[in-house]
Amino acid sequence: MKKFITENGFEGYTYQEYLTIVQDIFKTALGDQSLDFNSNTAFGQIANIFTQFFLDQQTQLQDVYNLAFSRNNATGINLDLLGDLFRIPRKSGSYTQQEIVITTNTIVKLQGLDGNNANQVFTVGDGNGLNFVLVNSTFTKNGINNLLFQASEFGVINPAINTLTKIITIQSGVLLSNNPQPPLSVGALEETDAEYRIRQIKSTKINSSGFIASITARLNAIANLTNSIVLENFTDTTDARGLIPHSIQVIVEGGSDEDVANAIYNTKPPGTNMNGAEQFTIKQPSGVDFIAKFDRATTLTLYLQCNLKNNSGTVLDLIKIKQEFVKKVSFELNEPAASGRLTGLLVDTFEELGIANVFVSNLKISENNVNFLDLIPTPLFKNKWGLTEININIILI
Repeated sequence: MKKFITENGFEGYTYQEYLTIVQDIFKTALGDQSLDFNSNTAFGQIANIFTQFFLDQQTQLQDVYNLAFSRNNATGINLDLLGDLFRIPRKSGSYTQQEIVITTNTIVKLQGLDGNNANQVFTVGDGNGLNFVLVNSTFTKNGINNLLFQASEFGVINPAINTLTKIITIQSGVLLSNNPQPPLSVGALEETDAEYRIRQIKSTKINSSGFIASITARLNAIANLTNSIVLENFTDTTDARGLIPHSIQVIVEGGSDEDVANAIYNTKPPGTNMNGAEQFTIKQPSGVDFIAKFDRATTLTLYLQCNLKNNSGTVLDLIKIKQEFVKKVSFELNEPAASGRLTGLLVDTFEELGIANVFVSNLKISENNVNFLDLIPTPLFKNKWGLTEININIILI
């Protein structure tokens, strides 16, 4: 007789083995070893029903075992739940992001993924099924617009230069589409069951694996903490971001040093190194000091200039306009600054102030107030852009 839980894991019975067991029970109970169990007899049908019932129960028992104990046999959602139990989430898929040049002959409102109607998201492609969708809704300017798009499907998608030239969402005023540069980042497929299973099994051997979500959750629970990023380096060498081997880097905006340090102390895996210019010392029960390292977000100055044609018939209060505009502008850590998004926010400001017949054109942004561009990434993960009224130059034309 087999045992359900053995040194090899869960081992159950086959249908035929269950059927033999059920038939033997009937023969013993009725004291008749010659019972007829053909499928067209009453005993045969009853035996088959009981056999299927026991087999179904065994399948459910095996699912429970796989969920609770067996990384080797768990699949799909069971493997995900097992990973969550050990704080090792599956690596999700990501989308390729690409800057695409959209040429228009007028100001056009294009809906992005942040819009309300999923069927109207502005889309371009290569004509062979590879499509890219606009990330942020925007108002274009007349002429060349460098806008941020992402692939419509996640995975390793790397379009060739000058191939995304077909406009899928036909819209009046949009003339051309092109991708003269390689992608800003290439996406990845979701981690397969096989890859995820191997990483779970090896998780105790890899410093800090799977604890990022836990650290982030504790950080986000801190009062007055407005932003956070947790980076990790699993490798044995310093990576391209400057993270030392087997280490994490916590970047925060807001929150007290003590609260941030405690969040790291309570969730950081043992033996994991830390990066960061900030330090806070926590006295452990053993008396040994724990020195938490992290970085504070750095806000970079963004400069903005644009042309404004005033056909409203009234004198514009530019100070008021700038004040209301900057209230609408905010950036996340490591978020690039895009002129298209800012143009849309400025147009929205005019609408909210009840100002009609005012037209924005040639909105550009700069990190040095010299070279003005359409898109500026952040130099480092700990950077975020900040825009103030004094750095906005509105030129009336």
